[in-house]
Amino acid sequence: MSHFRGIVKNDRGEASRLGNKKTGLTVTCNGWSDGIEVEAYFNSGDKSAGVPEHDCFFIYKTGGSNSSQRNLVATISGNKIRLNDMSSMEAV
Repeated sequence: MSHFRGIVKNDRGEASRLGNKKTGLTVTCNGWSDGIEVEAYFNSGDKSAGVPEHDCFFIYKTGGSNSSQRNLVATISGNKIRLNDMSSMEAV
């Protein structure tokens, strides 16, 4: 059964792909030299430690179609967001 859904839209319409709790889902969008990648996965938690089940997302800035560069920008885990050090990146 699917747990994650990735959607892409353009002038030709919309398409989607599904991921389940075991497979997760990876979504990318690339320009020529910049891009973004999001990895989604399910965290089954730890009942003994009081950690509930929750979805997690890793958000990366990539080098786009022209590079294999990939830097972790942020992590979303349940209702928590952690921003990584981006001091080497220029503000827009």
